[in-house]
Amino acid sequence: MGLLDLGNQPGRSYSSLRVEWAKTAPDVIYTRVQLRKQGETAWRSACFTQSPGLVLGLEPDATYEVLVDARATGPDYGGVFAEDYVAGLRKMRAAADAASPKIALVGPTFGGELEGPGSDYLEACYRAGMRGLLQALDLHPYVKYATPTPPGGHPGGPEGVLHSLERAREVLARNGEAELPITVSECGHPTSEGEWFMPPVTYAQQAQRIVRTHLLLIGAGVRRIWFYAFQDEGTDRRNPEHNFGLVDWHGKPKPAYHAYKAMVALLGRTKCEGLQPDAKPPVYAVRFRDGNSFLTALWDSGGESEVLVSAKGGATATFDLFGKPVSLPGTNAGRQRFVATESALYLRSAAPLRLVSQRRLSPPVEPQVQMELHPSTVSFAPGATRSWECRVQSEFDVPVEVRLSCSAPWGGQAQCAALTLPPHGSDIANLILTAPADAKRQLVSGDAKCAYRPRGDAGEWRVLRRAVFFEVGVPQTRMARPNVE
Repeated sequence: MGLLDLGNQPGRSYSSLRVEWAKTAPDVIYTRVQLRKQGETAWRSACFTQSPGLVLGLEPDATYEVLVDARATGPDYGGVFAEDYVAGLRKMRAAADAASPKIALVGPTFGGELEGPGSDYLEACYRAGMRGLLQALDLHPYVKYATPTPPGGHPGGPEGVLHSLERAREVLARNGEAELPITVSECGHPTSEGEWFMPPVTYAQQAQRIVRTHLLLIGAGVRRIWFYAFQDEGTDRRNPEHNFGLVDWHGKPKPAYHAYKAMVALLGRTKCEGLQPDAKPPVYAVRFRDGNSFLTALWDSGGESEVLVSAKGGATATFDLFGKPVSLPGTNAGRQRFVATESALYLRSAAPLRLVSQRRLSPPVEPQVQMELHPSTVSFAPGATRSWECRVQSEFDVPVEVRLSCSAPWGGQAQCAALTLPPHGSDIANLILTAPADAKRQLVSGDAKCAYRPRGDAGEWRVLRRAVFFEVGVPQTRMARPNVE
């Protein structure tokens, strides 16, 4: 901690602060900065950034005390309970209305846990009185390992964003705001190395996924999209937050930049007509209208699929991920044959394309084990013991061994469980956790894991994840289950 005088150089004053660690441990991602102006007693709300990062909004010529520390994780939903968020939002809405009718408020701006705890949080916001306060629901729908994987896709692949949007719209509809627009003010894919809650991707995979993410979001009706980020925020390949850019730290475009530029050029001023319903996972298609012609983006979420298209009104030109023309296939029995891959293929046609059939070529679509948490937000009093259900369902034709566990925010793990699922069977296990007696009021996340392996398979265990939130110090009426004696 030290004093920072923003006006201590003759003729110069500042309104921002650059924060950079000379060296940090490999697991450090966030830098927490706390400020208070000299003479004040209260610290300003902590600012979370990466290293290096900027803290904005300082008063020129003022003197501040600054407290900086490195952290491995950022805040869970800012550590803000839904009731507290809505109370602040209500004040902001009143101030915005008093200032100008043109000010639009969007929020709550949360992330990829919409299967479970994110939906819980959104519901809690509505119970606290959020209806009518926002002009748009804003999301950061990063697709994580904890996001359900559609058939034939990769864990953490872009197609999981559709599930998140579906869950968000269900909550909006239940609370009388089904027509509220949805915006996405952050989304992206990091070209980093090592494990994180999102899968790291290669430069080539980022190019594929950034385009598919945009196509899926606009195809699902999202009104505004901002990607995180245009440029890398550092050079540490082990730090995911340094590697989201479409261009690198030195300004050199990655393949994703060129793929996104090609997509924008091809789409131009077309109007999106939505996801094409005759494409079924793992095949996806989004159609755009361009005056009297159409452009359809076609891809497979995790491999290669044969897609047969009716030659009547069929494709007249095709372009690859980077906008380069591709030779048209011949016509056989009134059909055109395309191979959909993980790179979007753009098909131009005089009429809407009609997909006649699709067939996965490789790899085969594997069965999965599905997991649901009930509840997915667990409420505690300090020192209390709680339990929640983990429901698992097998798609396999053979028995499956299952091991369930959950990380605990206070160290250690919740009580684990082991099950054997019969073919296409299901079961329920209880996970149990005790909060420390001195736990403060907080909202933190955990990671529920389901490791599974078909009986007789000597290979590695496959791991399925789901997010779970832990609330401490909420009213008894918010408790989801009775205490376990």
